[in-house]
Amino acid sequence: MLRKSLNRRLFTRKAISYGELIKNYNFPLKIIRSKRNKRAILSISCVERAARLSVPLNLSAIEAKYLVDAHADRIEEKLLSLGKISEIKPGIVLPFFGLNKKLLIDKNLDFEFQVQKNFIRFPQSDNKTFNEQVKDFLKKTASNFFSKSCDTYAAELKTSYIKVNVRDPKTRWGSCSSQGNLMFSWRLIMAPIEISDYVAAHEVCHLLHLDHGLKFWNKVQAVCPNYKEHRSWLRENGKVLHNYLF
Repeated sequence: MLRKSLNRRLFTRKAISYGELIKNYNFPLKIIRSKRNKRAILSISCVERAARLSVPLNLSAIEAKYLVDAHADRIEEKLLSLGKISEIKPGIVLPFFGLNKKLLIDKNLDFEFQVQKNFIRFPQSDNKTFNEQVKDFLKKTASNFFSKSCDTYAAELKTSYIKVNVRDPKTRWGSCSSQGNLMFSWRLIMAPIEISDYVAAHEVCHLLHLDHGLKFWNKVQAVCPNYKEHRSWLRENGKVLHNYLF
């Protein structure tokens, strides 16, 4: 993630507004102004495909422009590296547990879906769009997978959880609440199965240790010895899972 801070300084350039600043670049720029921000922070949102600038309320637009101008080339390069957004439609190739599957409509199919070696087939539907059919399939698969995986790890660690939810968060792959509720991104079902399994292990370990201290990581290591490799995969490749538009 591109991340830079700006030291306050004096400027002599012509004053501009934040509204004008947003229109000043060839890439999307989102600005968050808040009294909680103590300094200007520039970052890249892989999900929104945009540059994000968080600024204090007392920072002028011209000062913000100085920061964005200084990194405009890098921002464009980073956004291009994220790859294109793919719409879900018949014929698209989608990763499923890390294996590429071509998505097809089969007018003769009587099932909700059919997973084959190289294809995933869906019936012709008058009630749902193809996009909705695929999304529902991924959510159902994710719910079943994470429920089973969490049951396995909870039994191994002699702990329990309340329930498993699957959602589509922008900034995290999973979470564990203090009440014992677990949440996972259904997009993980597109990743290799060992990656999804690691995230399940990670969140179940949080049932015992809500922080990321040494005791927590020792638990993760005990149930998932290769967790560092899987965590690295997510850091390097996880953004690709958000390249599909549902």
